[in-house]
Amino acid sequence: MKIGIVGVGKSPNIGDQLIAKTLGKSIESLNHDHQLEYFDLDEGQYDVDFSHPVSNRSYTPSKEVQNKSYYLRFFKLLAFDAKNAKTYEQQIENFIRDKDLLIIGGGHLLIDNFGSFILKISRVTKLAQRFDIKFAFWGVGVGDELHYSWKSLAGRYIPKSTRIFTRDSKSKIKIQNQGYYNVNTIIDPGFFSDLLDLKQTDIQAPQKSLTIFMMDPYETHRHSSVKYSREEIALWWSEFFELATSHYNDIKIANNGGLADWYFIDKYLKPNLPDNVTILPRALSYKDLVVSVNDADTVIAQRLHAVIPSIALKKKFYAFKWDTKLENILTDLGLEDSLIDFTMKPSSLFEIVKDNDNPTPTYQMLDEKKQQYLDALKNLLGSKL
Repeated sequence: MKIGIVGVGKSPNIGDQLIAKTLGKSIESLNHDHQLEYFDLDEGQYDVDFSHPVSNRSYTPSKEVQNKSYYLRFFKLLAFDAKNAKTYEQQIENFIRDKDLLIIGGGHLLIDNFGSFILKISRVTKLAQRFDIKFAFWGVGVGDELHYSWKSLAGRYIPKSTRIFTRDSKSKIKIQNQGYYNVNTIIDPGFFSDLLDLKQTDIQAPQKSLTIFMMDPYETHRHSSVKYSREEIALWWSEFFELATSHYNDIKIANNGGLADWYFIDKYLKPNLPDNVTILPRALSYKDLVVSVNDADTVIAQRLHAVIPSIALKKKFYAFKWDTKLENILTDLGLEDSLIDFTMKPSSLFEIVKDNDNPTPTYQMLDEKKQQYLDALKNLLGSKL
């Protein structure tokens, strides 16, 4: 069977590449004779094992996220999409024509990011129906707010009978509220990061090894109600590092590859870091991400796809809550006690994470959810819908 995996795997945030790779690995783990190919909604077909080039271009950060009119931004994207429609549809047709099944996902594809995702997904599903190619959504998140334009495009090009597998129970409810009835919940494909077996070294991580995955504070301005300046968060971490360096043998600052995250690390954290805190290079592929997690004893992270591989690799972890998707996924797994936030004093977080007697969370529910995921995948591939 020829399967096309459609998503945003070439995003600079290499969490999206990790999703595509682990989705493919979970299919391969079923020992079926499947041929997998990958398609990025922006850039077309790609090799899932690629690495981003080292960027030599300067990054110009936004001083503040502006609340521009939703429909102003939507119609701007709509005009761009219409201008490039012929080229884009030819790309899609070339990719899907020989496929037996399209799996659209995972990731937060069913959000309303001013129409960016749904405009592109609609072209994929429209052409899939034209050429009678089966498709399903797999391990997707659904946004909290969906505008009329999003609902219109989805209603026109994604049939209500489409099989949709959401990555958390709240997303299931949200998409059912749009009239979709063939909906089930599975876990995110990233929970199969353990299948990648990537390590920097065979030496076990020191028991007092701490890796912190940083995110640009202004990212939360775009997607949540959490509003802190870069200066405020840099000061918060400075106080934390002052305490942590006296306790941990090894502290590393890691990232998910995003240019904004790297800018925050380089410009706001680096100048005031203690000498014994190491900044890892900008992540250029899912391999860099998984290696960074695998070589740590304890992980603190804010981006979802630094948290998920930490759970998959059964690390002691703490996750900064800032948007609903992270909280929903951890709650579904019974891991909400690992949530932290910036309202805590740095000293309070230090007291929590330094306690080496604090056991690694219990992952019994994760093992059960992974089996449910594989059973659903077997059913999907077996039935081809």
